Amino acid sequence: MGYKLDEGANWVREERLHEAEALAERRGEALNGAARLLDYISRRTDDGWARMGELKHYKRLLASINDQAREGAILARAAIDPEEAKERG
Repeated sequence: MGYKLDEGANWVREERLHEAEALAERRGEALNGAARLLDYISRRTDDGWARMGELKHYKRLLASINDQAREGAILARAAIDPEEAKERG
């Protein structure tokens, strides 16, 4: 009976890991896209003051995506080793 529980727990852990990896990958792609967009906008700043609002908006967007990617990494760690994740907070 214990073996089946361990097998089930391992399966759940692996599924959580795959989900977290996929989430981190999607967020990483979004982060790269946002960085490219920010770079593009910064190169188009002919009238710098008019574009400053855009840059601030995209900077906040980039920070938000970065936070989400960090959360994805935490989820991946928790999927691999729940006890270690609890210790790290």
